[in-house]
Order: sequence, then structure tokens, then C-alpha cells
Amino acid sequence: VQASCDLRFNLRGRWVAVGLAEAALARHEPDRALDLIDEAMASIAGEAVIARVHLAALGLRAAADILAARNAHGIAPKVRERAARYRACLDAALSESLVPGMTAGSSVRVLAAWGTAEAARLEGRADPDAWALAADGLEGWIAPHLVPYARSRQAEALLADGRRRDAGGQLRAASERANQLGATSMLAMIGSLARRARLELSGPGPGSGRDQAGHNGHDLSSRESEVLDLITEGCTNREIAAQLFISEKTASAHVTHILAKLGVPTRGAAAAQATRLRLETGRNHV
Repeated sequence: VQASCDLRFNLRGRWVAVGLAEAALARHEPDRALDLIDEAMASIAGEAVIARVHLAALGLRAAADILAARNAHGIAPKVRERAARYRACLDAALSESLVPGMTAGSSVRVLAAWGTAEAARLEGRADPDAWALAADGLEGWIAPHLVPYARSRQAEALLADGRRRDAGGQLRAASERANQLGATSMLAMIGSLARRARLELSGPGPGSGRDQAGHNGHDLSSRESEVLDLITEGCTNREIAAQLFISEKTASAHVTHILAKLGVPTRGAAAAQATRLRLETGRNHV
């Protein structure tokens, strides 16, 4: 379905633009989302402060998602330049200079808190306090689906900060809220984070840490299978450690064990074997 945000920007137009951008993000198309947001921002009337701040926060989310992708290195400067305009919009709204004479009400402050948390993610900083402020503010706002998203990002930041117990609590809260809303794409995001971090959401299940050795013909554990997936994507040990919330030393040990179990001398050979066997068997893991 093709739709344009090039329209007279009113309340309906704002939610159309937000909905299209959020749908693109759910499909893992942050580039498309950022284009939609740019298009919508260009059509907003000057006094539409809340709409502009809402789209600015969403734009920072899209930019952060783009830079989180491994193929974003070459385009990072351009993405950061676009994101800087959105951060400037947030700052101007909070300083009440975006529109002369217009104050920053509660909605502006809630959305700016969310945007500020996204800006920290964009910069590669784990800021659980920023996400806590955003999530608390969004609790009473008009888009309840943003609450489990913010809580899951708070959990992610807590994990990066080494606070696993706190992260587990926030992730379970996010999962419960997403279940209440029937937000399937959000549940998938939460489940992925829980598996990577080996956190339980509601009792034992996939990714709970149970050994699955022997299920793949090469005696790889479930964690080793996850590491092999990242090797296949070209991740370094440091990137593997960041993805799975483990130390770089532990990531290196997993790689060594994988090479030994597969009987190959290099990471490239392991990736090639994994890819070949997936094509032959149609399975997700070697």
C-alpha cells in the first residue's frame, strides 16, 4: 500500500504519518520510516508543536534503528545529520522557542523525554534513567503501545549497564503490557531481547538457557548457535558481546568452541559451512 504524507497537516494527518512510519519500523524498514517522517515534517504548519515533537521523537527512533544495523557505517554521517534536525526540534520545543509565545505543555515534555532517550541510543549510550523517564511519562499519554516499547528499551539499557535483575523486571513488565494490548510485533521484539540476554519472561521456554546440544548435528548449544548466527552476519567478538550482553572474553570462548565443534580453522569457514547447511536443510541453525 502506497501512501503519501504530502497533505495539509492536521490531527488526522499527524496520525497517518505516525502510523505509516511505525508500520515501516515494525517491518524493519527504518530507512522508509525516516523518509516518511521527513516528508511529514516538511508539511506541518508552524504552530503544530505537539505534532512536530512527536515526529521528531519518532525520527530519532528511526535514525537509531538505522545506525544499529551492521550495514549503516557508510551512511552514518548523513543519518546523524538528519537526526540532528530532530534533536534541535526537541530542544527548541523544550526551551519554548520552537513557536514564539507557545509554552511547552505536558504532551511536549513527555514526547521530548522519549526523543531524548532515543537520542542517547543514537549516540550509542546506555541511559536507563532516560528510558525510565520516557516510560513513566508515556504511561499516561494517548499512545499506550509506546509504553512496552519504552520499557523494553529501558531493559536493554539496564542490561548494557550490567543490571540484569532490574532489566528482567522491566522486560517482564513490557511483555505483560504488550500482551494486554495484543501488540504482536512488540512481543517479538521483547522475546528477541529476552533470548539474547537469557532472561525469563514467564517460566522456562525458548532461550531460557537450557542446553540444546545435539539438536543440530554438531553438538552446538543454543548459545553457540546464536553466536554462529552472528558470525555468519560478519560480527566481531565485540559486536557479538554487545548483541548478547556478554563479555568479549566469553564471546571469544564461544567462537573457539564453535570452530572446534565444526572442525574448521576460521570464522569465515564456519560462516560458509553454516550458510551451506541452512540452504541444504532449510533450518534456522546449523
